[in-house]
Amino acid sequence: MSAPTQGVLAVPIDIKQPDKKLKARGLTVYISDIRNCTTREQEEARVREEMANIRHKFTKAGKTLSSYDKRKYVWKIVYTHMLGYAVDFGHMQTIELLASQVYNEKMCGYLALTLLVKNSDEIMNLVVNTMKRDLQLTASPAVHCLALTAAANLGGAMLAHAIAEDVRRLVKDDQVSPTVQKKALLCLLRLARDAPQAVSLPGELELANRANRDLSLTAAACAVLKHVILERERRAGAPMDDRDDDETAEDALLWARHQPQVQAVVVRLLHQLTVTRAVDKKQYYNGTVNPFVQVALMEILVAIKTLPPAVEIQEPLFESLRAILKGVQWTQSPTVNNASRCASFDAIALVAGFGKKAPASLVDAALQLSGRFIESKNPNTRYLALSALCVVADSVLDRDAGDPWLVRLRLAQGQGRHGAQARAQPPVPPVRRRQRPRGRAGNARALALLGVPGRQARSGAAHCDSG
Repeated sequence: MSAPTQGVLAVPIDIKQPDKKLKARGLTVYISDIRNCTTREQEEARVREEMANIRHKFTKAGKTLSSYDKRKYVWKIVYTHMLGYAVDFGHMQTIELLASQVYNEKMCGYLALTLLVKNSDEIMNLVVNTMKRDLQLTASPAVHCLALTAAANLGGAMLAHAIAEDVRRLVKDDQVSPTVQKKALLCLLRLARDAPQAVSLPGELELANRANRDLSLTAAACAVLKHVILERERRAGAPMDDRDDDETAEDALLWARHQPQVQAVVVRLLHQLTVTRAVDKKQYYNGTVNPFVQVALMEILVAIKTLPPAVEIQEPLFESLRAILKGVQWTQSPTVNNASRCASFDAIALVAGFGKKAPASLVDAALQLSGRFIESKNPNTRYLALSALCVVADSVLDRDAGDPWLVRLRLAQGQGRHGAQARAQPPVPPVRRRQRPRGRAGNARALALLGVPGRQARSGAAHCDSG
């Protein structure tokens, strides 16, 4: 049990231990009766009977209902709503559970709130004050998590105006646990998407330092950081009538000063995950060090769109990308393969984003890996590889000069999966073949963008245009 904290809603609780009081027998019987119904009419009759009984209990008993009965009836309402039936009562009982100082009741109330109430309902005005109290620093971490999860699921402009500052306070306070800060960052991101004018997101450098504080916060901080970067780019490209030139110029100067520092933090984290691997064993997923965070870090570098200016940042970045591209595993386990390959496509996109400034060895490694992915039997892998090659061809390869990789790609199209070397083949007469799956059309279009001639169609006369 955790130590109690000061405040009205400070509840000593260990959220890891299951609550045996939640095993309501009446709820179990109701679910069993619904599952045992053989026809739609039987199910509707059972639901009407149960809803009428609950409405009668709420009307007659009112506030004299015990905590157990109130939670049991609200759980039944939630289950009925999840079955697709319209439920137009129980909202006030949900508000009463929210305002309770008992964790079990508060948890039931927040779950019912996220399912039964929309952010545009008038009852949200009654929820805001309770949620603001639960987001105070004096509340327990368990209550913080309940309120943040509900706010992130509900969203809405009204809720954003009301609790944005409280959520931001949790993000800034270093005394708050990493779990609560992670939920606060994601909640702030949802509110910022719903009402960008009402939410002031942390700056890029602050978010980068927050991501560097704890790996459990890195994914959430990277999601917010990517949103901030893309939002700044959107504002810069907005029409003149929709933006403030002074504010845009000030943001541009601030970002120009902070961009190298943000890139340095992101590259250092990526290098830690891919090269040095100085992380806890819990960060490994099927033999790969937290591939989800690797993808999030590279998405930020892709969103920045510029190569770090300092050589001391470029070298660790190139080393990390080489480790990702060369560390792809080829095993019989799909989960192991997917874990090691998921970051490689973002690495290829990042190399393509550097354009002509990318080292030749890095471009060659990206193209070789893409060429090997094309030979995969998995159509999804082939599609992603062809899409990656399109990006690389547009930004890195030189078509006018007859880049050797484009020549190899054209020749590789005629090799098949088992050909060792490309060689001239006599023309093959058209043969009627079974219609290919629709997914091949996407591959043909991608090859056409690369300038690779497509295979003969069923008529034997149609070919993709070569670039």
